[in-house]
Amino acid sequence: MKSLRRILPAFTIFFAAGSILFLLLVIGILFGRAEAAMPREESSPPIEAAAVLPETDPLPVYTIRLRGGELQLSHPGTPDRYTVLSGIDPRTLRSADRDALTAGVTLPSMEAVVRFLEDYSS
Repeated sequence: MKSLRRILPAFTIFFAAGSILFLLLVIGILFGRAEAAMPREESSPPIEAAAVLPETDPLPVYTIRLRGGELQLSHPGTPDRYTVLSGIDPRTLRSADRDALTAGVTLPSMEAVVRFLEDYSS
């Protein structure tokens, strides 16, 4: 019981201080001045993306085309180099899909190619 009497004043002060800080934060949020409760950082000029990002080649683009009755996957940067996709029989596709593949379907990544092939093979 005596130890409780020693701890109680400290706990009361701690609880009161926390309640006051919480109340100030709520008031600041309600009145749109929440930034006043937080420490300010020095503002710096905006950074342009060109200054941060290194100059790189554009994203790879894969192209799937229907040529000569076979689906061909062109590799990025080398349109003459391709892989024949034998998992899909073009004769089983709808005419609209065949027309789109004849014109060529471009995809931004290998993951997109895999999703595309999964859609067409099912």
